[in-house]
Amino acid sequence: MKITRIRLANYRGIDTIEVRLPRRGLCVLLGDNEAGKTSLVEAVDLLLHYPHDSRNQAVLATKPVHRDVGAEVEIDVEAGAFAFTYRKRYHVAPRSELLVHTPKPENKTGREAHERVRAILRQEVDLDLWHALRVSQGSIGEQPDLMAVPSLAQTLAQSAPQQSPQHEDLLDTVRREYERYFTPTGERRRALLDEAASVAQQQELVVSLTRATSEVENDAERSVELEHTLADRLAQRDAAAATCTQIGAEREVAQAHAFAVERSQHAAAAAEALLRGCERAVRLLRERDRLDAQHAQAHDSAGQSAAAKAAADHALTEATAQRDAARTRRDAAQRAVLRASKADKLASAARALTEWQALQHDLASRRPLAPSEVADLTRLSTAQTQAHARLAAQAAELCLRAAHDVSARVHQKGSEPTTLTLRAGEDHRLVVPTRVQLDLDGITVEVRAGQRAEDLAEAATHADTAMQAALRQLGVADVESARQHLGDQREKERGARELEGVLAQLLGEPDAARWARALDRLTAEVASLSDADPSVDLDAANAEVDRTEQACQAAQRAQLDAQASAQRAALVAANLHGGLQANAAARAALTEVGAAFASIEDAEKALPDAAAHFEAARRARATLLQQTVRSVEAVDADLTKHRAAQQAASRAAEQSHDELTTLRATLAVRGDEGLADRLGRAQQLVAQATHELDAKRRRAAAVAALQAALLAARDTCVQTYHQPIRERLEQLGRSVFGASFQVTVDERLQVTHRTLDGVTVPFRDLSLGAREQIAILLRLACAMAVAPSGGVPVWLDDALGQTDPERLHSMGQALRLAGERCQVVLLTCSPQRAQWPGAHVVGVRSRPSGAHDREAAG
Repeated sequence: MKITRIRLANYRGIDTIEVRLPRRGLCVLLGDNEAGKTSLVEAVDLLLHYPHDSRNQAVLATKPVHRDVGAEVEIDVEAGAFAFTYRKRYHVAPRSELLVHTPKPENKTGREAHERVRAILRQEVDLDLWHALRVSQGSIGEQPDLMAVPSLAQTLAQSAPQQSPQHEDLLDTVRREYERYFTPTGERRRALLDEAASVAQQQELVVSLTRATSEVENDAERSVELEHTLADRLAQRDAAAATCTQIGAEREVAQAHAFAVERSQHAAAAAEALLRGCERAVRLLRERDRLDAQHAQAHDSAGQSAAAKAAADHALTEATAQRDAARTRRDAAQRAVLRASKADKLASAARALTEWQALQHDLASRRPLAPSEVADLTRLSTAQTQAHARLAAQAAELCLRAAHDVSARVHQKGSEPTTLTLRAGEDHRLVVPTRVQLDLDGITVEVRAGQRAEDLAEAATHADTAMQAALRQLGVADVESARQHLGDQREKERGARELEGVLAQLLGEPDAARWARALDRLTAEVASLSDADPSVDLDAANAEVDRTEQACQAAQRAQLDAQASAQRAALVAANLHGGLQANAAARAALTEVGAAFASIEDAEKALPDAAAHFEAARRARATLLQQTVRSVEAVDADLTKHRAAQQAASRAAEQSHDELTTLRATLAVRGDEGLADRLGRAQQLVAQATHELDAKRRRAAAVAALQAALLAARDTCVQTYHQPIRERLEQLGRSVFGASFQVTVDERLQVTHRTLDGVTVPFRDLSLGAREQIAILLRLACAMAVAPSGGVPVWLDDALGQTDPERLHSMGQALRLAGERCQVVLLTCSPQRAQWPGAHVVGVRSRPSGAHDREAAG
């Protein structure tokens, strides 16, 4: 298959792109990034695989997002005996069109066209090979999967030595026997694993029967131990019950003694509360008399402080009014000063803005020049001068001397013909830069200066043309004018920057777009201060404000002192009133203990009786505490401990009884199972099954070894089978890596090792650039192998990016060599790929919607 033309329209962000490819040889598609090179390959895949009405995500992704149009793809293809043009439009008004040119004309549309192309490709093209030989972006160093490619397998089979049918039958027989024991991945078959599992289960049965026999013997010994343990636990339970009965009688005596102690404690507490209440009543009554006297004195002091605070408040009000009046006069003076300052600032800003706008207008009125442009113009002038100097040095000089008056027609290359008149005896010198022709009375004389002079003249012409184009582009007459223009421009730009700094400082705005509004705001501020009074002296106003501020602060301090004094007097009175209320509440609380007295005398009389009653109650409680009786808590703790021991002994006896009953029943059941006989039979079965399993394992190992040997022999044949690919790969590789280049190819046609100068390195350990180069050479070798049967193009998208310049040149020779047998297309953005000798370079130029066309190199 050969693709000779591809055209895309409305494909993603591309309006139109079309390339024409040679039928054979190395073709380099050269274009900038995003020019649409990769889209060409992608579009061919979509065209060949998806119908025009497909809703596949890959097809939907090609629709332009900025216009409601359908993506279009069109290609010219040669496939075997067929040559056809195939086009599709997706998304909007989708359609398919097929025009078959040879071997006979055909026209198909819609689904019929899609199916006809698929049928032609199935008949003439190996699409698996087309995909395998392609190098996509991002697949650096990846080798193609070639074993599933039908056309390559058929080509290699024709050149490989044939094995005898007996060899194939033997390998099939061994493979069938091998598959009785192993899976294709080398794992053991389920039947063999099940048999091994069965033997393991029988072995587990022997182990379990052995364990069960031992358990029966252990259970018999355990039953004897449980009988003795049960008798001991029953005796412990009876002893604990007797002890609990004795402790219960002792607990009743302890409860009676504890009740008597509690009653004596309550009586002593009541007597002590009465005594302490009488003492507290005496203290509270004395405190009440003291607080009454202090409260009367504090009330008088609070009245005096309130009067002093009222006088201080009036003085502060007058001082504040005087201070506010002074501040008003000072503010008027400050506004007058501020207005004068802002007016000066406004005038300066207006002048600076006017000057800046004038400079900006001057700069905008002429085309701006960059220093690099003037430097380029200077270089062009120097080159022009040098070119004319070299031409003058190499040009020929023609000397004419007339014997009589004569006229000649002069023709010089690149200029209009002129008439030259010579007088008798007159000499005339004519400089011949390249070639001149003289017509003299029917005689034509042609003088040529030589190829070197012509080349210098052409170079001088090019220098003149470039100089004039540069002068027209910059809008200047000569280099000196350009330099003067650049100097004026720099001076004005410097003045503009200085004015910009001044305006930014005056107006407080770094952005020039806001200066006009800032100037308006400043004008409004000046206008808002028009009512200021300039007649008020600012220094006198400040002095008056300071004096009134001091007077006001003195009045504030006096007012704060009076207020603090009044607050302290009120707080003292409030605290004393609260103390009287708390004292009354405390005396009322003494009613509960019978110690509420109206006077100090009554409280002092009740104190001796309360003290005597408290002492009698204390002695009675001490007498009860001296009696030797255990506490109820101690007796209860002892009783709880012995009851727990009794319950534990009962539970242990029940547990031993239950365990003994269960064990006796188990021994009775197992005595009827015949464990010894079952154990003997199971041991015999295990021995027999183990012997049979070992025999099968030996047979499986033997057949596995035999198959490995046969496969090794077959691999030797496979190496011969792959010999054509390896030979072509090494032929191409020697032009890149050197004459000692060799490779090792496995059964999947994958390069596993590279040998260079006697050193063999695994493919995976090579550098990324070397792996990429070998992977591309392998694709070229396969394409060359199937080329006689038609083959497919080899597309290399953005390849050889990791290749050094020397290897890049060598890879170009290898690509050109492969291109003599098949179609090789390299998509790249690097002009270095376009310099390979013999490469057909096609410039890829896309026209994205809404942008100018980009010029393609090539």
